[in-house]
Amino acid sequence: MQLEFFQILLLTIFSFWAINDSLISNTLTQPVIAGFITGLIIGDATIGLMVGGTLQLRQLGIAAFGGASIPYYFTGAVIGTVFAIISGEGAEFGIGLSVPVSLLMLQLDVVAPIIRPVMKPAITG
Repeated sequence: MQLEFFQILLLTIFSFWAINDSLISNTLTQPVIAGFITGLIIGDATIGLMVGGTLQLRQLGIAAFGGASIPYYFTGAVIGTVFAIISGEGAEFGIGLSVPVSLLMLQLDVVAPIIRPVMKPAITG
């Protein structure tokens, strides 16, 4: 299965909207909601719910204390659901892929404040 252009466009709009909405409410960035909506867009909401629900359980078991960061399960839910559906491997494949993606996003969240001051002079000119 291949993604159509309109599906990629809808996923991009949904992700942009959810991330911007997370500044007000945290509903759309919950993994179960993200997986379900991604599954609806791609065409298999059941796999989306399985991937998102599993990541939601992982998120419920982790609490960020102090300056600790937690994995960004929203991105994992979207990427895991998309790859589970288009590969045809099922929810297990999506869950197995979504956890490393979430952890990668955590590492990028840690690295971004380090790189930002270095890049700022080059950006501002």
